[in-house]
Amino acid sequence: MWNHKLRILILRHLAHGPHSGYQLIKEIQEETGWKPSYGSIYPLLETLLKEGLVTSKEAGRSKLYTLTTKGKDSYREFLKQHEQMVAQAEQMQKLVTHVFGLKEEDKELMQAIPIFHDLDPKVRKVVGESLALKKEIARLYVDGRLKKHHLRIASLINGLNKELRKLK
Repeated sequence: MWNHKLRILILRHLAHGPHSGYQLIKEIQEETGWKPSYGSIYPLLETLLKEGLVTSKEAGRSKLYTLTTKGKDSYREFLKQHEQMVAQAEQMQKLVTHVFGLKEEDKELMQAIPIFHDLDPKVRKVVGESLALKKEIARLYVDGRLKKHHLRIASLINGLNKELRKLK
């Protein structure tokens, strides 16, 4: 996973012009707060060279890496796929917002949930359970049983919300 992220970060930085490996490490660290190691950046640059996505030339004691046409095309294709994924996520968010009757201000809460795989295991358990609850409510809706049991379900959720508020 990190190798793929680093690959995209390298292509993005090289899309703005030639960089040395050291410059890439420094800029990625400034941008993300994560410092790629020399042992990860240089082998990946060699892979990109072999794939024909970058070229390199000596510049004093450094090598400058530059995107090739194939590298620019690869990066543009990634951007296109990324835009499609963002559009699909926005559509899914609209669907979830509609199905669960969320208000406009509730969208911020959905966006505030961190990326699931980066969560602390204890927090991941809580988020997983909340997602399971949403899934169960959606299943009841699809099965046509949400309407039948809406008062009981609303009462259960209301009780849970009251208990959660007490945790402040």
